Amino acid sequence: EAYYQLSTAFLAAGDGARGGAALRKALELNPKHQAAQLLMGQLMAGTDDKDYLLEAQKRLQALLQDSPDNADALHALAFTELKLGEPADAMRDLGRAMAAAPQSLQIAVTLAQAKLQQQDQKGAEEVLKQACQNAPKSVAGVEVLGKLYSAETRLAEAGQQFQRALAMDANDTDALSSLGT
Repeated sequence: EAYYQLSTAFLAAGDGARGGAALRKALELNPKHQAAQLLMGQLMAGTDDKDYLLEAQKRLQALLQDSPDNADALHALAFTELKLGEPADAMRDLGRAMAAAPQSLQIAVTLAQAKLQQQDQKGAEEVLKQACQNAPKSVAGVEVLGKLYSAETRLAEAGQQFQRALAMDANDTDALSSLGT
């Protein structure tokens, strides 16, 4: 546990080399440490190296054997699958992740991005609308929906979302900047 905590501290401080070394040591000492396995899978998923991506996929699938509703592991697995060119598997796992953590904006955004990659603009919009309903006080959720509308040049609807975000937090610089743009 100490090595895992040390790894998270190093990673948070931006020291990937020492963070990775501490994480490897934590897993050497306790290969069943779920949080360490998840973190290692997430780090490996962040690369473009196919071997690392395949290893991340294996780690995350093994982690899900013990805790099949782990939304973070499902999200990381889906992200990995998208990078490996497995969109059907990714969509399945993102759906499971959303069911496990319907309030998670991060998972909703990944699912919306996956739908956009498949040219499903309406599906992406529905995912983000649902995310806003699941977390009605989330300024970030409203902003993401506004950015989707903006990208689709649905500027009136984008403006409405940015105004809605500003009504929730008048000092939100992202919403102010997006509305200005």
